[in-house]
Amino acid sequence: CCALSTPGRVRSSLERYGGRSLVDLVPINNAPQYSFNDTDHPLHALGRSIIDAIMQDREISDEQLMEIIQGAPAGTSQAEITSLVVQSLMETGNASTSHCIAVLQKRIAILRAVLTDNIARAALITNIHLYWKFSPAVVSALQNTLLSWQLISMDDVIVWSQSQPLGITSHDSWCLVRSLLDRMALRIERIQQDIIDNQAEQNRLAASEVSEFLPKKEEIPSSAPAPKAEENGEADMESGASAAEVASEMTTTEPSEEEIVSAQNARAAAIQQASEKAIKMQSALESSQQLLVSAVQTVLVASVQSVIAQSPSAIPERSLTAVHSLCRRFFGVITKSTAADIKGLAQQIPEHADILQVSLNALAQYCS
Repeated sequence: CCALSTPGRVRSSLERYGGRSLVDLVPINNAPQYSFNDTDHPLHALGRSIIDAIMQDREISDEQLMEIIQGAPAGTSQAEITSLVVQSLMETGNASTSHCIAVLQKRIAILRAVLTDNIARAALITNIHLYWKFSPAVVSALQNTLLSWQLISMDDVIVWSQSQPLGITSHDSWCLVRSLLDRMALRIERIQQDIIDNQAEQNRLAASEVSEFLPKKEEIPSSAPAPKAEENGEADMESGASAAEVASEMTTTEPSEEEIVSAQNARAAAIQQASEKAIKMQSALESSQQLLVSAVQTVLVASVQSVIAQSPSAIPERSLTAVHSLCRRFFGVITKSTAADIKGLAQQIPEHADILQVSLNALAQYCS
């Protein structure tokens, strides 16, 4: 049951295998939570207008929708507009995760238009969590998708995380941040494997013969085909000898000079293509590694700040565990400058030095 993403599925499993006595342990309401359903809400009418316009005409233009959105009451903040737009779009595509992603992708221009600053992007993350409150798997999928579309960045995630209780070390914040960092690390591992595979291909091409790039030609017999076997199905000895002779006389035409030159060019082009691909992959690897190092540094600093901001006598064990876990997980990408930055931050607050030293032991060792 723990692996299931929605309470509805968990409840049905509990009822099937554990009886009704266990069902009440799971929340009944697992539907998406649209925050503007209350008719007394000042943005209720505008939200209904957006939803109705899309439901009545799935091909309605972005310009027409923007005209509706711009009808927001005076004094409505950009974060409130972002909240309304994001939830209203998801309300028209909440049948499944893929359906929701398709709707958001179709209206990506509108999303870009309303995401004007860090506060608006933090509101986007907040409203995904609010709307899919009982479907964490959907939340994770949507956040990863928004990152791939570059609608939000790691910095936006940090801004959002630090607004939560206990900051980045709170449960929801930490799950989100850890998921995104793991995703970035996985991308680096895939690129590294692609580079290894490409190097193997370059080695193969360097050792290849020009003949491998010649067009394949069918063998042409230099004499008549062997006679068929007797009608009774038994092979005639004389026929068999004739077939062997014919097989030995099979020949192939010699490649022309033009074909040889073409094969040489094809081989050179394949080597050049593999070399150019290697350069691009190496550039992508370095860029991804820099992003991950920067993200890890940002997250570590924010994590330490979250711990520091809490009362020394009431720091939850999970907060320290979260920081220490991050150090261990990404030890390979933590640079000495990053370690020095974290240690410097800890030293600025001596009353927490002993607590932070336990969490940042890996960094201290690496920096020495």
